[in-house]
Amino acid sequence: MQKLPPKLRLWLIPFWGVGTLVYCWYFFGWTAVIAAVAVVCVGVAVGIKAKLLRAYPVEVQLERAQASDFPAMDAAAWQNATAALEALGFVARLDYTVRAGAGQMVPNLWRLFWHEGHHCYALCFQHFVPDRPASTVACLIASNLTEPGHDLMAAFEVQQQARQQSLHAADALAPLPSPQPVAFEETADAKLWSLMTTNAAPQGLSYLLRRSQALLLHYPGAAPSDLLREHLAWRERVRQDLGLVVVGKLPIEAHFALSQRGYRLARRNLARRNSFIVLWELLFVGSRVTRWLGDYPNIAAQRRTSGEIP
Repeated sequence: MQKLPPKLRLWLIPFWGVGTLVYCWYFFGWTAVIAAVAVVCVGVAVGIKAKLLRAYPVEVQLERAQASDFPAMDAAAWQNATAALEALGFVARLDYTVRAGAGQMVPNLWRLFWHEGHHCYALCFQHFVPDRPASTVACLIASNLTEPGHDLMAAFEVQQQARQQSLHAADALAPLPSPQPVAFEETADAKLWSLMTTNAAPQGLSYLLRRSQALLLHYPGAAPSDLLREHLAWRERVRQDLGLVVVGKLPIEAHFALSQRGYRLARRNLARRNSFIVLWELLFVGSRVTRWLGDYPNIAAQRRTSGEIP
């Protein structure tokens, strides 16, 4: 017997579902209908979460890239976004792409900028989903903030030294020194905050990957100059309310390490979320949320109550 075409099978699913519910009601009553609906809902929620976890990379690799490697890129939009950021004082540092070390990843291109005066960085990015038009070129302006006295660069250098020692020890077939140096990602977890403002529209998946200390503000369609103004205003507010300091310029390797850490934490948070909440937020909540402030409001309120800030 010849199989039905995939599109026809897809159209038959609702009829099959309705027929199943009518069958349950006719022979077993409303209790069976409710039970069948509950089973379907559980299966859909668990299945969607599992699919998201399979699609989201377990590990990522950030690699230098050439714009010419992406023929589908919108060259005019990239040129306009780059010119707008450079007019604000940003300096382009490099182009790179994020590839999946384990898992899947939509082809993408990112351009990293740094602003020496404001101590913040910017990103232009575009995604290239196979068999679909490329996404709109979007901009993002971001800052890292940390607790006073926490030297992020020192933590990164400790991690680099640990890796070098690991390589040397492996070459010499000798055991690693003890105790082990503290990894950069572990040191930064509780003390590092990030603030990002973007002109990309909010999406359900982005909301699912939110983190408590990664603040994200969407201003869909905003010009880079407006993004920078809003970013600096919010950064000063967060800095004062939480008693943080702005992290200065980091080496490219440190930027990559922070990005990899962000991917790992986002995936870990997604894995811990309830499947029903994931489904609800993906379908009805995430695309409407333009401002994610994480733990910032609660911590700021606690500091005001305790008199740490006026």
